[in-house]
Amino acid sequence: MQDLLAPFTVAVAKLSGTTASGETLDLVSKSFLGPSTPFYQYYTDFVGLYDAISFSHPLFARLLLPPLSMRYAADYRKYLWSDYGHILRTIKVPLEAVIASGVEEYLWPVETNAEVIAAYLRSLVKEQVDGFLRFVAIHHVACNIWPDLRQDGGEDRAVKLLQALAEQAGFDAVRDVVYYYQSREQAVLPPACFTRGSEMKDSRWEFVNRCDPDVKDRLDKLLQ
Repeated sequence: MQDLLAPFTVAVAKLSGTTASGETLDLVSKSFLGPSTPFYQYYTDFVGLYDAISFSHPLFARLLLPPLSMRYAADYRKYLWSDYGHILRTIKVPLEAVIASGVEEYLWPVETNAEVIAAYLRSLVKEQVDGFLRFVAIHHVACNIWPDLRQDGGEDRAVKLLQALAEQAGFDAVRDVVYYYQSREQAVLPPACFTRGSEMKDSRWEFVNRCDPDVKDRLDKLLQ
């Protein structure tokens, strides 16, 4: 099984220059699920099996990830990150082992679904995620906060999200979100992506000044 999946991982894709296929899993699955079984139902059953019988097997965990990319509807991300959030601690997948043609599939476009964003924040506050999943959660939280990463206005939501992060999350998560940087042209991977944002200290501190005094106090040492 490891050998079967190896050609489809991020590590191999970077070396071979593989690009994303135009076909999605819900289209491909019709050939074996038939027209009456939606792929979403298949996926929810699959997540249930992982929870019940996987014993947190790392190979099984890797197979949960592809429908969580931004190529698919938010319903998939909501189901695992929110409805089955208790299994996040068991999914320990290093970035190079992720099944994708590139990590960009999981980063862009930035998540806009409020429930999924809340689940990302909750996973950081509760320290439920590490490895690739932590990278994804920090990316989408940071990209919904900082003006230099945001795709739209959404300032009121960004302020509330930053306040919740600063008040509830541990120092490591706050620091990594505050210093997070990402490029659309070429993905900046950990650990570099958790330090490059320090170059935007001035503009980010200007945004922090719109938050409550308690938030400014907590972020002062990071941005001053």
